[in-house]
Amino acid sequence: MPTAAMRLPRSAAPTLGMPRARLVAPALRRPAAALVGAAPRPLVRAPGDRRSHRRRLAAPLATTRTTPIASAAAVDEAAPAAEIPAPAEARPFYAGKRAVVVGAGPAGSAAAILLARQGFSVCVFDKRPEPRDDAVDAGRAYVIIAIPRGRKVLDELGVALGPEAEEALLRPARGNGEGKGKGKGAQSAGASAGGAEQQPPPPRAGTVRHAADGKVTSSREDGNVQLSRSALAQALIDAAREQFGGGQGGGAAGAAGAAAGASAAGGSIAFHFGWSAEGGVDLKRRRVTFTRTSGGDKAGSGGGSDWRVAPFDLLVGADGAASVVRSAFASASGDANGADADAGAPFSFDVEDTGREYKTYASAPGADPSTGAAVLAEPAGLEGAATLHLWRPKKSDRTGRWDRFASFTAHSNPDGTYSGTVALRRGGFAALEAKASAGDGDGGGGGGGGGGGAPNKAAAEAAYEAFLRDAYTGVPERWIPDIAAQLAAAQPRSAGRRVRCSRLCDGARGGGRAVLIGDAAHGVSPVFGQGMNSSLETASVLARALRECAAEAAARAEATAEGGPAASPAAATAAVDAALDAAPRRFDAERREDAHALVALDRKAFSFFGAGPVWDAFQLLAHVVVGSVLGRLAPWLYGRRRPALLSLGSPDTSYGAILRDVRRDAAALVLALVALAAWAAGKALRRAAVGGA
Repeated sequence: MPTAAMRLPRSAAPTLGMPRARLVAPALRRPAAALVGAAPRPLVRAPGDRRSHRRRLAAPLATTRTTPIASAAAVDEAAPAAEIPAPAEARPFYAGKRAVVVGAGPAGSAAAILLARQGFSVCVFDKRPEPRDDAVDAGRAYVIIAIPRGRKVLDELGVALGPEAEEALLRPARGNGEGKGKGKGAQSAGASAGGAEQQPPPPRAGTVRHAADGKVTSSREDGNVQLSRSALAQALIDAAREQFGGGQGGGAAGAAGAAAGASAAGGSIAFHFGWSAEGGVDLKRRRVTFTRTSGGDKAGSGGGSDWRVAPFDLLVGADGAASVVRSAFASASGDANGADADAGAPFSFDVEDTGREYKTYASAPGADPSTGAAVLAEPAGLEGAATLHLWRPKKSDRTGRWDRFASFTAHSNPDGTYSGTVALRRGGFAALEAKASAGDGDGGGGGGGGGGGAPNKAAAEAAYEAFLRDAYTGVPERWIPDIAAQLAAAQPRSAGRRVRCSRLCDGARGGGRAVLIGDAAHGVSPVFGQGMNSSLETASVLARALRECAAEAAARAEATAEGGPAASPAAATAAVDAALDAAPRRFDAERREDAHALVALDRKAFSFFGAGPVWDAFQLLAHVVVGSVLGRLAPWLYGRRRPALLSLGSPDTSYGAILRDVRRDAAALVLALVALAAWAAGKALRRAAVGGA
């Protein structure tokens, strides 16, 4: 038998196809080309293509030739036996396997990069145009904040968020054809409208809170970065193309780019914009039918057809709170073919409207053009930093108490302006405009608008001006007329839907090959700023589950090979399929608790808006109080130096651990209060007994 010194060294990444112990096996004497098999077929099959998508690729074996050895005895007598070097380029474990990602937002594009790194041929479909080709809807363009939890994944993906990238990413991607080049950070900010080159903001950030009584407080948050969501989505798409050569659409250019990426990094990525999965998701047959939406790319093997069929070995649903893939999970749950036979209870999900809506505004000036004086003063230590200003509503003798859902935000932009949102309870904007319409009487002015109809434009703007002055303290007066005009012209948008799924993977018998990530799996409101960050983290957890299952399958294959004939192509294919069957369930086991905990924490936070039970608000407050006291006085007893909720943005603290701490501390405080009440009652009874005696 060969000695241990002759075996190939283990690779850091799990691979199949490396000849290890039985170098004399007949299977390994065949030419390498016979082991590798044919090149992968195109991922998207045209409607007229009659080739069966069920045929599987040959085993993903490394293209390494071995020299036959005369006999094991001759090998043992050779002295000293040099260690056989590893192949120069080991083929990734999942090479040639097809992954379909539905949704090209931050979560979907991040998942595509992580899957391609493990060898998958990835196709990403999105029903909307590519961000840079999409006329960005001003009512949906908003700023998000990347906290350390999300930044860790962005660093892993190769999307830099330093001071220079921060300026570029804060700009929404525009549909005017600007910045078509590739790069890791959206488009370069370039020069300002006046031609002068803008200076990138310093790498600092903070939140400024404006109380109803006018008191201003601030906090430094140097680990956070403000981003435009559309620019971040484009940055991840550009990073995918840069790393894997993924072209846009399914045409010859896209196929050539994908092939170039596959040869360079083991996997490939191709993007298809303007294609909706509403044509049907068939989990049993493992294929998705996409239909063209307005602006869908016409190039590709479909020959301009309005529908495409994409078979998959792994399906990733990253298509948001209204997920089509998630609906397919529910439709397949508990059917006659045995879905959910191995997963216990049938799949279920809840979509809950948070009851809040918002409108956006932009281009509020940061300085007076005539004097240069700052319109909105920044607190000491945050001058020139990227800041978020948050106003809470006040009581007003004129309007009464504003609902707790109301808020006004202002985000500082690199060009010196501010943009932000105005939020109200659902129906609040309609009620305010209806009041303006009623107060307008006969509608006065052009257009013939009468009472009970749509409000006169001037009346609506006046109503919003009065609202901003009455509800908030300290909003710059210079901003109010222009912001009021923008609010009167905009339509309200939902401020997020809360999504909770009973599990995050398909539970079909024999191993489902579909998973949910992002808002499709655990949608939350912006109250904690966790939506985008948790979605990126979920994509990373999926990649980790695939690596773990690949390592285990490769180890089993190696153990089998060392006890008998060397691994054959069929055995290698079986190992990859076993890993793909196991990975979705592994992912669900590792992420489900955190997904459920995140939704629970978000629901508890809404209790402060009067939209939940008082017990939820008590739990959060009790956790902060108990954690702050015990964390400072007895960290050795409490286990932390600060409440876990204050580490919500840290990648080192899981959502599940935070929720457990919240519940534990609330229960501990209740027990302490009950014990204190019992002690006080006992003491009072003893005093009463002594007095009676």
